[in-house]
Amino acid sequence: MRRARLDLPLARTVPGRILPWLAGALVYAIVVMLAIAIIADQALLALGERARLITVTLPLADDDSGRGVSTAIDALYQNPSVITAEPVGDAELRALMTPWLGETGLNDLPLPAMIDVRLDPLAAAPDLATLQGALSDVVPGATLMIGATTPDRAQVAATLIRNWSALFVLIALLAGLLAIASITTLSLRLSREAVDLLRCMGATPDYLAGQLERYTRASSVRGGAGGLGLALLTVAIALYSGRHLAILDAIPIGLRPLDWSLLAGMAAVSLLLAVAVVRISVLQQLQHAGPRPPRTA
Repeated sequence: MRRARLDLPLARTVPGRILPWLAGALVYAIVVMLAIAIIADQALLALGERARLITVTLPLADDDSGRGVSTAIDALYQNPSVITAEPVGDAELRALMTPWLGETGLNDLPLPAMIDVRLDPLAAAPDLATLQGALSDVVPGATLMIGATTPDRAQVAATLIRNWSALFVLIALLAGLLAIASITTLSLRLSREAVDLLRCMGATPDYLAGQLERYTRASSVRGGAGGLGLALLTVAIALYSGRHLAILDAIPIGLRPLDWSLLAGMAAVSLLLAVAVVRISVLQQLQHAGPRPPRTA
């Protein structure tokens, strides 16, 4: 028997014709969802690298010249970890305090000067004690208040998208492999007479498993190549369209060359797993079912 050709009529069965489409759908789903998980993870990293926000509160001054604010800002910019230092306007400050004091309570109440300071997250951890000391030297009584570090909605959304996408990759892989194993079982049953004939002629279970393995490999390569191409095109179009939208506060997202290689590698791994599942399922069936003599007319 020559191993270069297929002795089983797998291509003529309905499950055999479905196999390339199933492999393509499996690769498409895995690649697209994995790309979404990678993009969400990069967005989450970018969100985590946003500048930290602290607030400087200056004591009440006898004059409104603003020299204390400008002096404090100059001192803040002497620190290399400070990106921006912007004074908080009176209207914004009153809007922040209205929920606690009400409009009436703010009419005659003198308000302290405040400065919003953004620190570079990529720099070394800022020495807040040194920054506090520098401020106290130029503006006695100035205090630092660290902004809230709880995750915002964008971080929560990115985390959920990443986790659910990664989970869906696993679910799609397991469901696809289970479907391929079921199709293999059905193909083997529909080709039972050919299988029994070959076994009566001396074909071993390994030989028959190799027949289905080679057919699965060829079908998976055809379907998987189409699914991979369509998935990469989908991801590329989505990334190109996203560049024109203000997504996640204009945080740049994308895929690096290594990420594209990872997507192609995941597609190849899923197809290799499919071939392995086919071989295992065929061997298990053939070992538990002995050959039957072919029917005679």
